[in-house]
Amino acid sequence: MLAPVLDLLDEIEACDPGLLSADEALTWLATAQQCQSRLAAIEARGLVAIAGTVREILEVTVPSDEHHRDRTLRIEDAIAEEVAAALRIAPRTARSRIDSARQLVGPLKPMHDELLAGNITVGHAAAIAREAARLPRAVDGTAEDADGVTDPVYAE
Repeated sequence: MLAPVLDLLDEIEACDPGLLSADEALTWLATAQQCQSRLAAIEARGLVAIAGTVREILEVTVPSDEHHRDRTLRIEDAIAEEVAAALRIAPRTARSRIDSARQLVGPLKPMHDELLAGNITVGHAAAIAREAARLPRAVDGTAEDADGVTDPVYAE
């Protein structure tokens, strides 16, 4: 299943743009950029398949001893640690990529489709996801109405 994709990447990598005409080198560069975009969109789907559509928060109460009060530990998206280890990236980077992926396959689905088509770059998608995360309730895919009722913005 992955062989044709890997063959294409091998072909792009094996091509020396220095031996191409200017027009051919631009085509080569645009093709490489589209591959990056498409792979990022595919990765987003994979991250959401692994981490789920919403951030999981686990709260654990650590019992006190005679000198201390009970403490509550809050663990957000423990799966990000596993993703970080598998991809050899920092846990914070993994959490950020997971959050962006959740937006791209959820409320920003049209942006995901453009990324998958190779019509926008990874940088465009990251900037849009980053700015959308600043909007109220954008990260978890819900919106509150004036009465405080929360409605899902997208379905799984």
